[in-house]
Amino acid sequence: MAFVFLCQCSPKETITDEKYKTLSEYFSQKHDVRISPAIKRIFVLTEKECVGCNARFSRLISSNINDTSSIVLVAASGTAVDISIFTDQPTQNVYFDEEAPETNPLFAHTQAIFLKNQAVDTIVAIKAAELQQQFDFIKNRK
Repeated sequence: MAFVFLCQCSPKETITDEKYKTLSEYFSQKHDVRISPAIKRIFVLTEKECVGCNARFSRLISSNINDTSSIVLVAASGTAVDISIFTDQPTQNVYFDEEAPETNPLFAHTQAIFLKNQAVDTIVAIKAAELQQQFDFIKNRK
């Protein structure tokens, strides 16, 4: 049974550290935000690939809109997925950048990026065939 696509922190530690460095530099340069150790996850919402998957993921992350241990990057224009929950309710942890998927490969897909000890621990890329298992993993991950 297929579970989820996970990039676990293991022998590829330098790659993981590079991903964290890329995240830190992006948020610092583009949004003037420092990723503190208190940030445990970054949700990336795009309009790429499965429209229905993105819509479900949008609803899932909207429940974390005020979670101070999460950052939401809305990398969507709102034409293929409803982003009004993020635009109508401005919060400190939601950032917008429609160009992010094209300019930064780390944001090329709708996904949840889990951080641990100032490193990328796990990336769950949202894919149609594994959607329910992925959402269960994201909801239950502490």
